Amino acid sequence: MQKPNVMLATLSCLLLWLGLVLGCASAPPTALPAPTPEQQRIQRLLVDIHMNDFLERVQTVSLRVAGKPRDRQLPEDQRLRPRIEAQLAPDAVLADVVRRVAEAFEPEFVAEIERFDASEVGRKLREAAGVPYSWFSRLGYRMFGSTAGGQPERVALIAKLDALVLSGQTTTDLYIRIYEAIVRWYEAKGFIDTAEADAVGGIAELVARERKQVEEITGRHTLPFGLYALSDLSTAELAEYVAQAGSPAGQWYAKAVREALLDSIDARAEAIER
Repeated sequence: MQKPNVMLATLSCLLLWLGLVLGCASAPPTALPAPTPEQQRIQRLLVDIHMNDFLERVQTVSLRVAGKPRDRQLPEDQRLRPRIEAQLAPDAVLADVVRRVAEAFEPEFVAEIERFDASEVGRKLREAAGVPYSWFSRLGYRMFGSTAGGQPERVALIAKLDALVLSGQTTTDLYIRIYEAIVRWYEAKGFIDTAEADAVGGIAELVARERKQVEEITGRHTLPFGLYALSDLSTAELAEYVAQAGSPAGQWYAKAVREALLDSIDARAEAIER
Protein backbone atom coordinates (compact mmCIF):
# COMPACT_ATOMS: atom_id res chain seq x y z
CA MET A 1 0.00 0.00 0.00
CA GLN A 2 1.45 3.33 -0.99
CA LYS A 3 1.68 5.83 1.87
CA PRO A 4 0.16 9.21 1.01
CA ASN A 5 2.42 12.24 1.17
CA VAL A 6 1.50 15.37 3.10
CA MET A 7 2.20 19.07 3.30
CA LEU A 8 4.38 20.01 6.29
CA ALA A 9 2.66 23.30 7.04
CA THR A 10 -1.07 22.68 7.09
CA LEU A 11 -3.97 25.05 7.64
CA SER A 12 -7.52 25.43 6.13
CA CYS A 13 -11.02 26.83 5.41
CA LEU A 14 -14.80 26.47 5.46
CA LEU A 15 -17.05 29.50 6.12
CA LEU A 16 -20.30 28.78 7.98
CA TRP A 17 -23.10 31.08 9.09
CA LEU A 18 -25.77 30.04 11.59
CA GLY A 19 -28.21 32.53 13.15
CA LEU A 20 -31.19 30.48 14.33
CA VAL A 21 -32.38 30.09 17.91
CA LEU A 22 -34.38 26.88 18.24
CA GLY A 23 -37.78 26.96 19.86
CA CYS A 24 -38.46 30.68 19.59
CA ALA A 25 -38.96 33.37 17.03
CA SER A 26 -35.91 35.39 16.06
CA ALA A 27 -35.04 38.28 13.84
CA PRO A 28 -33.61 37.44 10.42
CA PRO A 29 -29.83 37.12 10.56
CA THR A 30 -27.90 40.16 9.47
CA ALA A 31 -26.56 39.64 5.97
CA LEU A 32 -22.80 39.27 5.85
CA PRO A 33 -21.00 41.58 3.44
CA ALA A 34 -20.09 39.89 0.20
CA PRO A 35 -16.45 38.75 0.21
CA THR A 36 -14.14 40.91 -1.82
CA PRO A 37 -12.24 39.40 -4.77
CA GLU A 38 -9.08 39.51 -2.63
CA GLN A 39 -10.79 37.61 0.18
CA GLN A 40 -12.10 35.01 -2.26
CA ARG A 41 -8.59 34.36 -3.60
CA ILE A 42 -7.06 34.08 -0.13
CA GLN A 43 -9.85 31.76 0.99
CA ARG A 44 -9.27 29.45 -1.98
CA LEU A 45 -5.58 29.20 -1.08
CA LEU A 46 -6.42 28.44 2.55
CA VAL A 47 -8.96 25.83 1.49
CA ASP A 48 -6.23 24.07 -0.46
CA ILE A 49 -4.05 23.73 2.65
CA HIS A 50 -6.94 22.57 4.85
CA MET A 51 -6.99 25.49 7.26
CA ASN A 52 -10.33 24.31 8.62
CA ASP A 53 -8.85 20.97 9.69
CA PHE A 54 -6.07 22.79 11.50
CA LEU A 55 -8.49 25.14 13.26
CA GLU A 56 -10.80 22.29 14.20
CA ARG A 57 -7.83 20.54 15.79
CA VAL A 58 -6.93 23.73 17.69
CA GLN A 59 -10.45 23.93 19.11
CA THR A 60 -10.54 20.21 19.96
CA VAL A 61 -7.23 20.35 21.82
CA SER A 62 -8.36 23.48 23.67
CA LEU A 63 -11.52 21.75 24.86
CA ARG A 64 -9.45 18.82 26.08
CA VAL A 65 -7.22 21.18 28.05
CA ALA A 66 -10.31 22.82 29.57
CA GLY A 67 -11.56 19.42 30.70
CA LYS A 68 -14.99 17.81 30.70
CA PRO A 69 -17.85 18.04 33.20
CA ARG A 70 -17.28 14.45 34.29
CA ASP A 71 -13.61 15.06 35.15
CA ARG A 72 -13.55 14.83 38.94
CA GLN A 73 -10.82 17.42 39.40
CA LEU A 74 -12.83 20.13 37.65
CA PRO A 75 -15.46 22.36 39.26
CA GLU A 76 -19.09 21.94 38.35
CA ASP A 77 -19.02 25.36 36.73
CA GLN A 78 -18.62 24.67 33.01
CA ARG A 79 -19.00 28.17 31.62
CA LEU A 80 -15.55 27.94 30.09
CA ARG A 81 -16.37 25.30 27.48
CA PRO A 82 -19.07 27.37 25.72
CA ARG A 83 -16.59 30.25 25.62
CA ILE A 84 -14.02 28.09 23.89
CA GLU A 85 -16.58 26.67 21.48
CA ALA A 86 -17.70 30.18 20.53
CA GLN A 87 -14.37 32.02 20.48
CA LEU A 88 -12.40 29.26 18.76
CA ALA A 89 -15.10 28.26 16.28
CA PRO A 90 -13.09 27.33 13.15
CA ASP A 91 -15.29 29.40 10.81
CA ALA A 92 -14.91 32.49 12.98
CA VAL A 93 -11.13 32.21 13.24
CA LEU A 94 -10.87 31.48 9.54
CA ALA A 95 -12.90 34.58 8.72
CA ASP A 96 -10.43 36.60 10.79
CA VAL A 97 -7.47 35.13 8.93
CA VAL A 98 -8.99 35.65 5.48
CA ARG A 99 -9.86 39.24 6.28
CA ARG A 100 -6.48 40.11 7.79
CA VAL A 101 -4.43 38.50 5.02
CA ALA A 102 -6.62 40.19 2.40
CA GLU A 103 -5.96 43.54 4.09
CA ALA A 104 -2.24 43.01 3.40
CA PHE A 105 -2.95 41.79 -0.15
CA GLU A 106 0.01 41.93 -2.54
CA PRO A 107 -1.27 41.15 -6.08
CA GLU A 108 2.05 39.96 -7.51
CA PHE A 109 2.82 37.73 -4.55
CA VAL A 110 -0.66 36.22 -4.46
CA ALA A 111 -0.50 35.54 -8.21
CA GLU A 112 2.84 33.75 -7.71
CA ILE A 113 1.43 31.65 -4.86
CA GLU A 114 -1.54 30.75 -7.07
CA ARG A 115 0.75 29.72 -9.94
CA PHE A 116 2.71 27.43 -7.65
CA ASP A 117 -0.53 26.03 -6.21
CA ALA A 118 -1.60 25.11 -9.74
CA SER A 119 1.75 23.48 -10.60
CA GLU A 120 2.45 19.75 -10.46
CA VAL A 121 4.30 20.07 -7.15
CA GLY A 122 1.51 22.28 -5.84
CA ARG A 123 -1.04 19.68 -6.95
CA LYS A 124 0.75 16.93 -5.02
CA LEU A 125 0.92 19.06 -1.91
CA ARG A 126 -2.69 20.13 -2.33
CA GLU A 127 -3.92 16.56 -2.64
CA ALA A 128 -2.01 15.50 0.48
CA ALA A 129 -2.68 18.56 2.63
CA GLY A 130 -5.35 16.92 4.78
CA VAL A 131 -3.42 13.76 5.57
CA PRO A 132 -1.89 14.96 8.90
CA TYR A 133 -5.40 14.89 10.39
CA SER A 134 -6.02 11.28 9.37
CA TRP A 135 -5.69 8.66 12.13
CA PHE A 136 -4.27 6.29 9.50
CA SER A 137 -1.50 8.74 8.65
CA ARG A 138 -0.68 9.34 12.32
CA LEU A 139 -0.51 5.57 12.87
CA GLY A 140 1.80 5.22 9.89
CA TYR A 141 4.06 7.94 11.27
CA ARG A 142 4.32 6.15 14.63
CA MET A 143 5.29 2.97 12.82
CA PHE A 144 7.61 4.31 10.13
CA GLY A 145 8.48 7.91 10.92
CA SER A 146 12.17 8.31 11.68
CA THR A 147 15.20 10.31 10.61
CA ALA A 148 17.21 7.08 10.58
CA GLY A 149 18.43 6.46 7.07
CA GLY A 150 17.17 9.81 5.84
CA GLN A 151 19.23 11.26 3.04
CA PRO A 152 21.27 14.20 4.41
CA GLU A 153 20.08 16.42 1.56
CA ARG A 154 16.41 15.75 2.36
CA VAL A 155 16.96 16.20 6.11
CA ALA A 156 18.56 19.58 5.39
CA LEU A 157 15.67 20.59 3.13
CA ILE A 158 13.05 19.66 5.74
CA ALA A 159 14.94 21.60 8.40
CA LYS A 160 15.16 24.62 6.09
CA LEU A 161 11.46 24.37 5.28
CA ASP A 162 10.46 24.47 8.94
CA ALA A 163 12.78 27.43 9.53
CA LEU A 164 11.12 29.27 6.63
CA VAL A 165 7.45 28.63 7.41
CA LEU A 166 7.76 28.37 11.22
CA SER A 167 4.95 25.83 11.33
CA GLY A 168 6.10 24.21 14.57
CA GLN A 169 6.74 27.52 16.29
CA THR A 170 3.40 28.93 15.16
CA THR A 171 1.49 25.93 16.43
CA THR A 172 3.32 26.13 19.77
CA ASP A 173 2.60 29.86 20.10
CA LEU A 174 -1.10 29.33 19.37
CA TYR A 175 -1.41 26.48 21.85
CA ILE A 176 0.41 28.28 24.66
CA ARG A 177 -1.68 31.44 24.25
CA ILE A 178 -4.88 29.40 24.54
CA TYR A 179 -3.45 27.32 27.40
CA GLU A 180 -2.62 30.47 29.34
CA ALA A 181 -6.10 31.90 28.71
CA ILE A 182 -7.70 28.74 30.10
CA VAL A 183 -5.47 28.71 33.18
CA ARG A 184 -6.05 32.43 33.78
CA TRP A 185 -9.81 31.92 33.54
CA TYR A 186 -9.73 29.20 36.18
CA GLU A 187 -7.47 31.38 38.32
CA ALA A 188 -9.84 34.34 38.10
CA LYS A 189 -12.78 32.17 39.12
CA GLY A 190 -10.91 30.86 42.16
CA PHE A 191 -10.73 27.30 40.83
CA ILE A 192 -6.94 27.03 41.18
CA ASP A 193 -5.53 26.27 44.61
CA THR A 194 -3.19 29.13 45.49
CA ALA A 195 -0.84 26.90 47.46
CA GLU A 196 -0.55 24.45 44.57
CA ALA A 197 0.09 27.29 42.13
CA ASP A 198 2.75 28.80 44.40
CA ALA A 199 4.40 25.38 44.75
CA VAL A 200 5.25 25.41 41.04
CA GLY A 201 6.25 29.07 40.98
CA GLY A 202 2.90 30.60 40.07
CA ILE A 203 0.87 30.72 36.88
CA ALA A 204 3.64 32.31 34.81
CA GLU A 205 6.02 29.47 35.67
CA LEU A 206 3.31 26.89 34.95
CA VAL A 207 2.84 28.38 31.47
CA ALA A 208 6.61 28.54 30.92
CA ARG A 209 6.96 24.86 31.84
CA GLU A 210 4.16 23.94 29.46
CA ARG A 211 5.85 25.86 26.63
CA LYS A 212 9.15 24.11 27.27
CA GLN A 213 7.48 20.71 27.19
CA VAL A 214 5.60 21.48 23.96
CA GLU A 215 8.76 22.83 22.32
CA GLU A 216 10.64 19.67 23.26
CA ILE A 217 7.93 17.49 21.73
CA THR A 218 7.81 19.62 18.58
CA GLY A 219 11.58 19.52 18.30
CA ARG A 220 11.63 15.73 18.46
CA HIS A 221 9.01 15.25 15.76
CA THR A 222 9.54 18.05 13.22
CA LEU A 223 12.25 16.39 11.14
CA PRO A 224 10.98 12.79 11.19
CA PHE A 225 7.42 13.86 10.45
CA GLY A 226 8.58 16.06 7.59
CA LEU A 227 10.59 13.23 6.08
CA TYR A 228 7.68 10.82 6.45
CA ALA A 229 5.02 13.23 5.22
CA LEU A 230 6.88 14.44 2.16
CA SER A 231 8.59 11.17 1.25
CA ASP A 232 6.60 10.79 -1.97
CA LEU A 233 8.07 14.00 -3.36
CA SER A 234 11.33 13.60 -5.20
CA THR A 235 14.29 15.48 -3.79
CA ALA A 236 14.06 17.90 -6.73
CA GLU A 237 10.35 18.53 -6.03
CA LEU A 238 11.06 19.01 -2.34
CA ALA A 239 13.79 21.50 -3.22
CA GLU A 240 11.33 23.34 -5.47
CA TYR A 241 8.84 23.56 -2.61
CA VAL A 242 11.51 24.88 -0.23
CA ALA A 243 12.62 27.44 -2.83
CA GLN A 244 9.05 28.64 -3.22
CA ALA A 245 8.64 28.93 0.55
CA GLY A 246 11.83 31.00 0.71
CA SER A 247 10.91 33.31 -2.18
CA PRO A 248 9.62 36.84 -1.46
CA ALA A 249 6.09 35.68 -2.29
CA GLY A 250 6.37 32.58 -0.11
CA GLN A 251 7.76 34.56 2.81
CA TRP A 252 5.06 37.21 2.47
CA TYR A 253 2.37 34.55 2.49
CA ALA A 254 3.80 32.60 5.44
CA LYS A 255 4.25 35.80 7.46
CA ALA A 256 0.79 37.12 6.59
CA VAL A 257 -0.98 33.88 7.56
CA ARG A 258 1.12 33.45 10.71
CA GLU A 259 0.46 36.99 11.93
CA ALA A 260 -3.24 36.77 11.09
CA LEU A 261 -3.55 33.53 13.06
CA LEU A 262 -1.66 34.84 16.06
CA ASP A 263 -3.61 38.12 16.09
CA SER A 264 -6.93 36.32 15.87
CA ILE A 265 -6.11 33.78 18.59
CA ASP A 266 -4.66 36.46 20.85
CA ALA A 267 -7.84 38.53 20.65
CA ARG A 268 -10.03 35.48 21.15
CA ALA A 269 -7.91 34.24 24.06
CA GLU A 270 -8.43 37.60 25.74
CA ALA A 271 -12.17 37.16 25.28
CA ILE A 272 -11.96 33.68 26.84
CA GLU A 273 -10.12 35.06 29.87
CA ARG A 274 -12.72 37.77 30.56
